[in-house]
Amino acid sequence: MLQTTSQQQYKSVNYCTVSVSLWSVYGLPTHPAAPEAPKCCRSPQGLQRFTISHFTNCQCIPAKMWSDNESEYDVDDPGQLSDFADTASIVTHLSTDDEVQDDPLFDDLEFEDSADDEEWQCVVDNDRGPLPIPFTATPGPHHIPPNTARPIDYFNLFFDNTVIDNIVEETNRYSNQYIEAKKEYLANHPQSLTHQWIQQGHTYAEEIRALLGILFNMGFIKKPTLDSYWDTTHPSLDTPWFPKHFNRNRFQLLLKFLHFNDNSQLDENSENNILFKIQPLIDHFQAAFTTYFHPDKNISLDESMIGYKGATPSLRQYLPNKHARYGIKVWCVCDVSTGYTFTFEIYEERARTPANNIRTTHSTAIRLLTRASLCNIGHNVGFDNFFSSPSLFKDLYQRATTATGTVRRNRVGLPDALQGTKVLRNEVAEWRQGSLLCVKYKDGNKTPVHLISTSCSGGFSQTTNRQGKKVSRPNIVVEYNKIMGGVDLKDTKLYAYLPEKQTVKWTTKVAFYLFGTALLNSYIVYKKHATGRILTRMNFTMSVIDELMKKYEPQKVQCRRRTREEIEERQQQTFVTQINTNIPVPHTPPHKMIKLPKKKLRNCVAGHNHRVRSNYICAECNVGLCVTCFHGYHDTHHH
Repeated sequence: MLQTTSQQQYKSVNYCTVSVSLWSVYGLPTHPAAPEAPKCCRSPQGLQRFTISHFTNCQCIPAKMWSDNESEYDVDDPGQLSDFADTASIVTHLSTDDEVQDDPLFDDLEFEDSADDEEWQCVVDNDRGPLPIPFTATPGPHHIPPNTARPIDYFNLFFDNTVIDNIVEETNRYSNQYIEAKKEYLANHPQSLTHQWIQQGHTYAEEIRALLGILFNMGFIKKPTLDSYWDTTHPSLDTPWFPKHFNRNRFQLLLKFLHFNDNSQLDENSENNILFKIQPLIDHFQAAFTTYFHPDKNISLDESMIGYKGATPSLRQYLPNKHARYGIKVWCVCDVSTGYTFTFEIYEERARTPANNIRTTHSTAIRLLTRASLCNIGHNVGFDNFFSSPSLFKDLYQRATTATGTVRRNRVGLPDALQGTKVLRNEVAEWRQGSLLCVKYKDGNKTPVHLISTSCSGGFSQTTNRQGKKVSRPNIVVEYNKIMGGVDLKDTKLYAYLPEKQTVKWTTKVAFYLFGTALLNSYIVYKKHATGRILTRMNFTMSVIDELMKKYEPQKVQCRRRTREEIEERQQQTFVTQINTNIPVPHTPPHKMIKLPKKKLRNCVAGHNHRVRSNYICAECNVGLCVTCFHGYHDTHHH
């Protein structure tokens, strides 16, 4: 039992008036049985210490849960917090307890931060920071195979039969729709590659897995064009592995017909149809990413970029500091220590709301964290200045989630004195409002940076810079540098082996990005869970590629490839184009009609009333002639 003899004994932990009692720390209103802290229990800054006496006197259900905890706590030791963590975890789950719903304390429950009514106070001495929130989740792999499993087993966690079968079904469906719509065109163009698709038949699961293997290997072997992977005429470009395991035309046809949703179900008038064609793939990976791994306490929310310059339905963005300046923006929540992508969302709101709308960024952050069940378990989130705002950080703190990030100095809710306060080199100005700390810091001769946090205290601490020297930095800067690198770490790992081939369809580009992210996540899970000798990422990926290609045999195409000599001879040979069957074509040597290369036009000399350009010449006369003028010109000049 808690050792309490009177109401004059209080928990010896200072914290701000946003947390008048244990309840308001977790978004609950102050319990009516908690007496007001007397003057003797207030700090010089006027901050209160909450009483625990009502837990032993009150008969409410939360008090019974507290008293049943049977934990000991030394009220005279201000640094002891270990036993409090277990008790605090009880309160975090009160809202889900069936018995608690009958307690009048929970009537008209509203999650409002009482610090909103407080004024910003300048921090002039030791700042003890907000009450720490315990991290109650279990980080690491979940629902995974034995630690002796092969790399392909970890890969199959994210690429199960459900997603493969969906790709097979929708790809075959779209190929049928395309062939039906292009029936007349295909009848007039017998050389179209689509005829090979009709001849070879629909795709199947083993072929889609082999397609993934080809794509992953293209991330290792970078070549300028798609055809160069199957080029066998230049020894410097020859890579026998690709033509051995997959037919080039079949690969191009699969990319042409690759689909993930039924186009016939698309509602053109709906405002929410931007991601319709790729939505099943997004839903699958969002569920898989959150199932098989849980990040550590520190996570970061930032944007990633899918490089693409083609036409998109209100998706393309411009970010000059990213790996690809033009492309599709993706919000990612990543583990800081491993770069594991826990959840993501493709940005699609540019057409409806301004990009810098504070309320939009606030709702986006809350939506991402809530959908992935990352709130109310003590995570510490890092943000950049695009997201950070006092209202967002207070909202997250009410959800038992701390945050740290840079902030734009014109955000609503910052101290009024922020912009007027000048700081010298390596100096800080600090303000506190309840759980929220605001810092203005000037590092060297740079422009001052502004940061806010609900996870750390003010003041300085010793750290090591990139040169290995001990330096003094503000606590909030050290905290920000520690938690704001998860997405950048993921991008660095991802783009090292991501196939970035040019494609006309933006859906294919997004699919490649998601395939690469899932492969990277599977390796992170493997590395965290496997025992014994751990493979490098390259060896892990090569093992996956070998397994994907093992069950697939490329179909034999009944056609002979032309040699380069035959192609060049065909380009230089003489041929006659007969446009109208009523016009006789001369066969009398040595006059022969030759077609010039593209964009090499000559003026027709047959006597038109105006200039006429032609890409045909007479090889003997070396003059430009139209096809219709060729016979008449030679009859007039040579007979």
